[in-house]
Amino acid sequence: MRAFSVFLALFLLLTTAITAQPSMETLRSRSYFLKDFQYYKPMLADIRTPHNHSRFYIADAVPFTNNDDGRDDSDHIFFDPSYGEYFPFLGFNFADENSSEAMILPGLALFISGSAHMVLDFMTVSNDIINTDYRVGTGIALRFPFVQKLSMRYRFFHESTHLGDEYTLSASLDAAFRRYNVSYEAHELYLAVDHYISTASHWGTLSYTRVYGGNRWLSDDAFPGYTGTYVHAAPLLLAKKNELETGAEFVLLGWKNPDDNPGWGWLRKLLAPQYIFAAADMQKHNKYALVDPEQVWSTNIVLGIIYGKYFALQSQRTVRWQLNYYDGINPHGQFRSQDLQYIGLDYIIDF
Repeated sequence: MRAFSVFLALFLLLTTAITAQPSMETLRSRSYFLKDFQYYKPMLADIRTPHNHSRFYIADAVPFTNNDDGRDDSDHIFFDPSYGEYFPFLGFNFADENSSEAMILPGLALFISGSAHMVLDFMTVSNDIINTDYRVGTGIALRFPFVQKLSMRYRFFHESTHLGDEYTLSASLDAAFRRYNVSYEAHELYLAVDHYISTASHWGTLSYTRVYGGNRWLSDDAFPGYTGTYVHAAPLLLAKKNELETGAEFVLLGWKNPDDNPGWGWLRKLLAPQYIFAAADMQKHNKYALVDPEQVWSTNIVLGIIYGKYFALQSQRTVRWQLNYYDGINPHGQFRSQDLQYIGLDYIIDF
């Protein structure tokens, strides 16, 4: 809460200094509703970015999985979908609006974000839903005046996690199984330095780069545990209340948008993405434990292609295919006490 108070004070000082001079007419003309000037774009490789994706990967089964039909605990096929959006809805530009400057125009925006992150195991008896994490939050995105390559995002969110019914019913047959109430609030603050080349015109040229870093402050340092009869058990502990994150992104220009090439057939459109990208994200996650918890770096590396106007002023539908390599802590609910490593295939739609 102290971090939020400091941020709010700095934010008020900044906005007061910037808006002290313009006339009321200018203030009205620079304010907007339901637009997205992309002061701080959602991070490509963050494993918890709110978007709509479907991911498949192969990994070891989670503990207490139902394998009564003789299947092995290794090489289970997981389906990892999420549903959500990052939605700026009210903002103010520190300079006159120019639609060609969506990625460099300084300003600030209020946003809301919400997402549900599921994981299913297709190798269990009933293709169990293992867990679902829900996140909902609100915050402020800012691109600084005078240093327009510098941007910031603050978010406050709530997360709650829920084990799947089929998984819980089968896991409860084991006396060692415990259910933990992994629910908390968190503050996040990120800074990024980026560079967007709006005049890039040749295939393969660098269109966008970004380096970012930040910190997440969690509200709790332990989560209560329960047995199958809801008798309290030993809590699941966190090592620290703060979690660091850093990453980098590189986006290359692909082919022109199909809308600019009406003579193209569907196959040529399918084989001609508008952008090619690579990104990496590292987070110092808590590895939950009953005794001696620790923090471990989790790495997510993605490589893929984007169809659509990814850097357009208005939020427009884009489609993304990517391969991702993940090595770190299982990001789902109480399974953050487990290690996870896989190569996954993702299909992502953003609106």
